[in-house]
Amino acid sequence: MKIYLLENEEIAKQLCQLLKLNAECAKLHWSCSIKDISNEVINSLTNIETFVENKVFEVCTSENLFSELTKQEEEDLMCTIKEKPELRKIVGTGVILHGKQAEEVNGMLKNNKRVDKLIKAIDSKKNIVIF
Repeated sequence: MKIYLLENEEIAKQLCQLLKLNAECAKLHWSCSIKDISNEVINSLTNIETFVENKVFEVCTSENLFSELTKQEEEDLMCTIKEKPELRKIVGTGVILHGKQAEEVNGMLKNNKRVDKLIKAIDSKKNIVIF
């Protein structure tokens, strides 16, 4: 998992929308409760997922890379998100917008050494993409 910083809020909002779509497609794609999904639908979901990943990688290049999380840091972030449902609403989308969202997340993470890289990214005063 990597943390990217973006100046452009509009692009960050677009990525947020795409990442939400990707999550919903993945849920349906790998659903255990819906068993009669046609191959046509599965192919469409795969196409959407591929499009979103390509778009994120197109926008989030090495010049936007803030940091790469280690496996342990990734686990710590996921545990922290699970511990606080209100944090999951924002960080779970994969995008934290500069301003009010970043302030809310910062307040929930204050003094949490397990997610130090994310806190430092918030301090950058830029939009954050976690992917």
